[in-house]
Amino acid sequence: MNDTVFGFLVAAEMAALFWAGLLIAVARI
Repeated sequence: MNDTVFGFLVAAEMAALFWAGLLIAVARI
């Protein structure tokens, strides 16, 4: 696998987890 593609997938997964956690935190307020 290309390192650039792999890095993009890792960054996208981290961003998805960040936004999901943020939405859950906001919803719990």
